[in-house]
Amino acid sequence: MKKVIIVGAGVAGLAAAQKLKSNNFDVLILEARGNIGGRIITDRSIANFPVELGAEFIHGDKTAIWDFIDKNKTIPFGHHEKISIKIGENWVEDNRLKIFEDAYKSLDRYDLNTKDMSIKEWVETLDFPDDVKEVTGYRLSHVYLAKGEEISTKESAHENNVDHSGDGNFLIKDGFDVLVKNLAEGLEIKKNTVVQQVVHDDMKVKVICNDGGVEFVADAVILAVPISILQKEKIKFIPNLPESKLKAVESIMMGSVTKVVLSFSKSFWDISSSFFITINPNSVWWSPSKGRNGTDNIFTAFLANDEAREIDKLDEKSAIDKTLKKLSIIFNQDVSKIFLKGKVISWDKEPWILGGYSFIPVGAFGAREALAKSVENKIFFAGEATAYNTNPATVHGAIESGWRVADEILANL
Repeated sequence: MKKVIIVGAGVAGLAAAQKLKSNNFDVLILEARGNIGGRIITDRSIANFPVELGAEFIHGDKTAIWDFIDKNKTIPFGHHEKISIKIGENWVEDNRLKIFEDAYKSLDRYDLNTKDMSIKEWVETLDFPDDVKEVTGYRLSHVYLAKGEEISTKESAHENNVDHSGDGNFLIKDGFDVLVKNLAEGLEIKKNTVVQQVVHDDMKVKVICNDGGVEFVADAVILAVPISILQKEKIKFIPNLPESKLKAVESIMMGSVTKVVLSFSKSFWDISSSFFITINPNSVWWSPSKGRNGTDNIFTAFLANDEAREIDKLDEKSAIDKTLKKLSIIFNQDVSKIFLKGKVISWDKEPWILGGYSFIPVGAFGAREALAKSVENKIFFAGEATAYNTNPATVHGAIESGWRVADEILANL
């Protein structure tokens, strides 16, 4: 029986393991942390329903996630519903929202044969009012935790072209960790096992863990870790990875993200809106309470790039206070008077994650596909950063990357 070691018990590693196990492979997953699920953390202490501190939404009604989740146990969120946008002092009127949607759709017409440019440069070529350009540039870059001047328009357009996720967003009623539990069922997982070296030759792959105290040998290894772990060289390869692989690792960027989850005695926001996008100050907000009856009033701040890094300099109380002040300005009322409690999670500070998820900077188109290629059919790479023919930066993209790499192993071992 062929043996495969998978490094990382996020959904990419779990999905790969399930597929290999179902094809009679001996599979062992090694996880550095004491918990599994990667960038999925479901909290049950801040509210009377599960609140997501990491990945939160099923993005689409046709994604790979539905293979493991009962659609009847989810909540439609934001499908054909209202998105509220505030620019400066004013909320955008409903009849203006179509103009914004038309601007976003302009990305579908981007010519992939042209020279790459940043999202910021690209929006300036659009024949739309300046405020529409500003919101469009912010929204298309923020979703990737990037600045408009950083992110590749060619990569963003390519993703639109290969997107097969379907429509809408959904919340899992019982928490996203239900998906993790379902994916992990029946798998052998060793937690608190830190992989430090991968030694490979023509015959086998040896994985060395916990300062040399533990070693495993297999026919192949799958690296299903965040791109940041490879960039920080937390895992050494002997011999070293090829230059093409190292270039791909270096080219891909890991965006910063921090979530501030706040509980209030009552809602102060428009409960008919799914998402709130504000420009000056720049922020994206939503309420995971939406669609649930009789639950606590929770409002989430989704902070990216510089905004996340700035708030990460503060202790939790100061970070919450700063967020409450921003909300008070945006909604023209002192929300601190109805605030109950809050929680902050910085994904940059998670030692085996070190960021939110990946994006491709200008000029690095093709880096995801290069990262996804195996090394001598011995070392394979999975995870959202390798998702080049589906949506990266998503849970379903990570699952599909696990399936992809499992298929490669089935075809080559």
